Amino acid sequence: MGAEVERDSDDFFEHYERGMRIYSQWRRNPGDLDFDGLCLRFSTERDVLVALHEDPLRIDDRTLSNLGPYELDQRIGHGGQGFVWLSLVDGRKLAIKQLPLRASAAAKRRFEREIRTLRSVPAHPNIVAIVDASKNQDPPYYVMDFVPGPSLDAVIAKKADRAYGSMPPKTVKKLRAAIAVFMGVVDAVAHLHAHGVVHSDIKPHNIVFQSPDHPILVDFGLVRGTGEGLLVTQSTEVGGTPYYMSPEQVRGEQFGPGSDVFSLAVTLFQLLTGKVPFSGATAGEVGRAIEQEELPDLRKFNNSVDRDLKAIIEIAAA
Repeated sequence: MGAEVERDSDDFFEHYERGMRIYSQWRRNPGDLDFDGLCLRFSTERDVLVALHEDPLRIDDRTLSNLGPYELDQRIGHGGQGFVWLSLVDGRKLAIKQLPLRASAAAKRRFEREIRTLRSVPAHPNIVAIVDASKNQDPPYYVMDFVPGPSLDAVIAKKADRAYGSMPPKTVKKLRAAIAVFMGVVDAVAHLHAHGVVHSDIKPHNIVFQSPDHPILVDFGLVRGTGEGLLVTQSTEVGGTPYYMSPEQVRGEQFGPGSDVFSLAVTLFQLLTGKVPFSGATAGEVGRAIEQEELPDLRKFNNSVDRDLKAIIEIAAA
């Protein structure tokens, strides 16, 4: 993309015009930078970029009443990677992920890769199951089992039903229960790695509960994989949420399964303490903290965590 736009004014109209210029430049010449990467690079203008990127698409996609044979009941999610709809088929709830109508050729290729990768991984009880997918249809879509939630980030934020436990877990009993549940996610990630796949975007928002003791790993929009067992990707295709990104992702280097392990460690740290280990006022500051700082002492925030578990998390985040 061209030269960066100045970002030193707090005036709303200058802020909006700056965002428009950045977005227009990117639309004309995105290069290797996808939309998530754009938002990460220009985090100060992210609100404007998201508004410009999503609003025209929402107008188009709002007219949809069905995708293939599936009637669309309501839209239950949206973002840079597409839209998610709820569909009822013979009383069964299904979630349908759809790429926006105006999606770029690169976005379509990523979406097709997501479908191929999901279908290549054998079923696992803690990975969302793909039921069906479109063939040569615009917009493309795929169908999953519906997972009602809440997400783990809602549980951590204490916005979920009390059946999901009090967070962070402060007693040994509650701690063991939380770890037992989280091990389902760890097993799901190990299953992906065993079948040549790196999730690339593990975070509390992408862990959704089927029931209080049954977490499901979802959102494979950044998934990566090869048929050769060497699991790496170039950072130009990386999106993700800065708090959970590995140092390799932050630096723009190639990364593999270890990146998922790092993200798991950060997610578990937050589950046990209610805090992310690396923070900052901007995405850049968060990235520098991830690169340069050591993981904080977990036991300072939750002394119910034993030293062995603390050591495991520190090794995973090393």
